[in-house]
Amino acid sequence: MSEMSKIRIITDSGCDMNAEMAKKYGISIIPISYTFDGVTYYECGKEQTCEQFFERERREKEPPKTAQITPIQYEEFFSAVLGEGYDTLIYISISANASGMYQNACMVAREMSEEGKGKIYVVDGKSFTMSYGLPALMAAKMAAEGADAETILKKLDEALSGANVYFLVGDLTHLKKGGRINTATLLVANMLDIRPVLTVKNGLIEQVGKIRGEKKLFKKLLDIVEDEHGLKGRYNYYIAHSCVSSKAAELREEVLARIGDTDIEEVPIGPIIGTHAGPDVCAIGFFDTEINYK
Repeated sequence: MSEMSKIRIITDSGCDMNAEMAKKYGISIIPISYTFDGVTYYECGKEQTCEQFFERERREKEPPKTAQITPIQYEEFFSAVLGEGYDTLIYISISANASGMYQNACMVAREMSEEGKGKIYVVDGKSFTMSYGLPALMAAKMAAEGADAETILKKLDEALSGANVYFLVGDLTHLKKGGRINTATLLVANMLDIRPVLTVKNGLIEQVGKIRGEKKLFKKLLDIVEDEHGLKGRYNYYIAHSCVSSKAAELREEVLARIGDTDIEEVPIGPIIGTHAGPDVCAIGFFDTEINYK
């Protein structure tokens, strides 16, 4: 390891970063576990593929459940990474307002730093999937290029504060069971054949619009996005989906028709986000400032 790269970037599996992305800049990913029918899994792709997960989620009556990363697991993971020769860790966590994992990590980081085991910074990802996955990649690229922790943390704050994501789900039941939406929203949607348009604000899922019927879903979705935030002139567009490639292709086509030819990152949603959002999820995300991660 060179003297320039004593900083290690860590994130968790809620960001949906694949192994190839993580390997490029040496990002460590701490797995969030999920349980299906009494069996606990840690890494999508090794124990079952994402496709198999969503097929099973559609089929099983009992939904999967996720478990928070515990303080002991954080301490073991951070210690192992520091043992590789790094002196500074920057961990970007799943939304602090949606999970207690951020607080668990903060507690461990504070204790380990006070004991002189290394500097550990914990950053609230403020969202889900690639809304904090792409900033994590940017941070790792900066670390590899020799940026110091203060500079990386400043850029992370800027990137994460400018992250936006809008999405549709096929079945609101999973969000209801996870406490992500209220019962009234679920009842109205089921009774009136309405699809809520969802976003993330202050680290929590909120409804920002609604679509009636199934025709021209993504056109209607992007109409609401443009009214709510604007679509043109943004940066680092991405599409995240629960292994529904045909729907992702439809969304991509609609986005490109509005903003012109540009790169759009496409990532499958993994079991952690999939547990709470359910199958048939399709999301469009983007940033207010440019994220240089390639």
